[in-house]
Amino acid sequence: STPVRMSGVDVNYKQALTFLPHWARGVQVFANGSAQRMTGDEAGNFAGYIPRTYNWGVSFTRPRYNLRMNWNYSGRARQGLIATGRSIDPSTYSWISKRMIVDLSAQYTFYKRMSVFMNLSNITDAPIDIETAGPRTPDHAQLRTRTEYGAQWTFGVRGTF
Repeated sequence: STPVRMSGVDVNYKQALTFLPHWARGVQVFANGSAQRMTGDEAGNFAGYIPRTYNWGVSFTRPRYNLRMNWNYSGRARQGLIATGRSIDPSTYSWISKRMIVDLSAQYTFYKRMSVFMNLSNITDAPIDIETAGPRTPDHAQLRTRTEYGAQWTFGVRGTF
């Protein structure tokens, strides 16, 4: 077996927008990304390997409350090799398609040690698509399953005693 070599780049950035007017102070933006490449024997156990991920967001923080919105992009990820057979080419794999998730969270402190919060995850209801693709699989035949989990909402009260 030949060795597998990974190469790539990770970039991170965070900035407080201090130049904004006084009423908008407390705004921060961030972004990070990872792009990697795998070379060598790709038949190794790399199921679920995601070569591209990008995240970015904005937050607004005040002494009594904060609000945050995040975007998360995951690129297409190869899963396992599909067994060959009639009309299934060698090198046919199962894939999880690319996906964009948007999250929103907020917290409001109404007493020194008491606050209410909300976390809304996947607010755009991005589905998870599983595809089967090989060298000669036409585009219209690649989608195998689609799972829609919906948005997940959490609301609560947080206290410190």
